[in-house]
Amino acid sequence: MSYTEYQILQERFSKKLKNKFPTNKEESYNKGILACKSILKEIYESQFPKAEKGK
Repeated sequence: MSYTEYQILQERFSKKLKNKFPTNKEESYNKGILACKSILKEIYESQFPKAEKGK
């Protein structure tokens, strides 16, 4: 996965977050989305050293 692909996926997950006054169900949904973003970041960073970011 390239850095650009990583950024696109992060942005798409961010757009899925329910921001305005979330209900309990939406809050749980948001936690799931944030977990996905965290996992994606962890996988990306394990594949590429920090020096290669943005290339």
